[in-house]
Amino acid sequence: MKEKNNQKGFIQVPLLITIIAAVLAIGGGSYFGVKQYKNYQAGQNEKDKQAQELSAKQQQTVDDTQSGKLNTDAFGDFISPKIGKTTPTQEPTITTPSLKPASSIRYIKDTTDLYTITGERAYADTGKDISRGTQIKFISEGDPFSKIEVNNQEFWVFDHDLVLTAPPAQNLSAIIKQWRPIVAYVECDFRDLNTHELYSQVRGSGVVFDFDSQITVVTNRHIIADKNNYQPFICRVKLPDSSDTFTGQKFTGGGPLDVGFIDINNPNVYIKYITSASSPSYLPQCTTKPSLGESVLILGYPSIGSQTDITVTEGMISGYDGDYYITSAKIDKGNSGGAAILVNDNCYLGIPSASVVGQIESLGRILDVRVMRGER
Repeated sequence: MKEKNNQKGFIQVPLLITIIAAVLAIGGGSYFGVKQYKNYQAGQNEKDKQAQELSAKQQQTVDDTQSGKLNTDAFGDFISPKIGKTTPTQEPTITTPSLKPASSIRYIKDTTDLYTITGERAYADTGKDISRGTQIKFISEGDPFSKIEVNNQEFWVFDHDLVLTAPPAQNLSAIIKQWRPIVAYVECDFRDLNTHELYSQVRGSGVVFDFDSQITVVTNRHIIADKNNYQPFICRVKLPDSSDTFTGQKFTGGGPLDVGFIDINNPNVYIKYITSASSPSYLPQCTTKPSLGESVLILGYPSIGSQTDITVTEGMISGYDGDYYITSAKIDKGNSGGAAILVNDNCYLGIPSASVVGQIESLGRILDVRVMRGER
């Protein structure tokens, strides 16, 4: 009985040890927590101090720069690549690109049609076109059209036909080189059908084409028909890069048009090649009406020029006369029937046909190739 009472009056040793350990743990944890907080507060104060020092240095740098004390080589943003060292006079600003300005200058990329627009999407072809490289006044951008001003009138063209810089000028030498091989010298003999006596000989120019595997010279009707409308006995055809002489004895006229055709009797490999689609001389025919002022080349064999190679004259579209274009390019006896080339599009414009002589100057006529094709 006595031993039991003693157990109630005292805390057992294991329990006492446990209580002491818990007290020490709580006290130690509190100590270390306070120390960690003090360390954090000291670090934060140090960061604030460094930030204040950096701000002060930056302000001093700006002040020194404005006063000229600082070498701005250390600051690339303060140096202009064109005029050397500069110092900022104001805070830099960020700008956004502006829309295309109204009434600015544009150029026509390729010869294109002019349109009018009514309603929201309806448009109509005005029957007018504008040539490659023409400088125009740009008014506003639409979709897919842009409004432009031409001769104080407003029209619409497709957006993709406008460029900011003028297209490079066509290389005239390269154009001539392309067309030269197919420009022919033509000489036709007119003989009496009974006596075969030569009573007339006509010289002119022509261009050779392949019409459904028939090599044909396109020339003027007045080359293959005399004043009585008699056809030649034979025509001889020569090309600048060939020593061969080709002949033709089948002739076709273009009715009231001044166009004639000579079928070649003896085509060889060379003439077949230069008129084939694989030849560099296989070039397009013009499909649209040129504008006034567009450049034109006339290639042929005028009587006052070379008889063994082409002679080239240059001019512009000066006006329109029914089925013909009026040109300032010289067309003389002999180069009629040759090739008229529209420079901007590098295409076959038609046949140089005649020259109308005034008191001082003369103006040539070019038969429109579209008329020859029956398109007009």
